[in-house]
Amino acid sequence: MKEIATNKGTFLFIEVPDDAENLRCHTNFNQVSYLIDFKAFEVKLPKGKWARISTTKDITEEQAESIVEEYCDDEPIPSMMGFRNYEIYPAFSLTAKESLQSLIQANGLHVNKNYLILKQQS
Repeated sequence: MKEIATNKGTFLFIEVPDDAENLRCHTNFNQVSYLIDFKAFEVKLPKGKWARISTTKDITEEQAESIVEEYCDDEPIPSMMGFRNYEIYPAFSLTAKESLQSLIQANGLHVNKNYLILKQQS
């Protein structure tokens, strides 16, 4: 589990198997639960309220946009617009999903693994 902050909020990235089913975030109990082959697994969350965004394998461009920072250069007429590349700054990625992959890598996580993404609620 890794906590990552962007200008869009604080997020938890929790590694879950690709074949995990019935992923649920139980904020009253500060835990996430899921099933693999009908066997239950639970992950304890840090205190606070967390809302589920998606898993990295199923995330949409719109969901990724709610996590990563938009980028444009400081020119009067922006010549480069897109989403921040977290590995090479200042640089941008063409899509929010590409930006999310760079955020994951920049924080020492592996892009080939599946993560459940939760956002901290105020």
